[in-house]
Amino acid sequence: KDLLHEAAAKEQKTAEDREQNWQRTININAASARPYDMNKSFAVGDVRGHPKFGSGVVQEIFPPDKMQILFRDGAKMLRCAC
Repeated sequence: KDLLHEAAAKEQKTAEDREQNWQRTININAASARPYDMNKSFAVGDVRGHPKFGSGVVQEIFPPDKMQILFRDGAKMLRCAC
């Protein structure tokens, strides 16, 4: 029972940390938000709106055609024209 409780508490903490990181990042960059388009180039820090995942911030670019975006539900790898 204690292990189950510890695992649930750790999962909750991870979710809260992810939410706080996303909120902090999105609030800093919200004014520059634009729609996601996989045929466009992106830069770290760009805010994009995605039809399924919502608003997110570009965290890292992986040439030639991938980037990592931090969304409220976590980081996702998406295509781009980098």
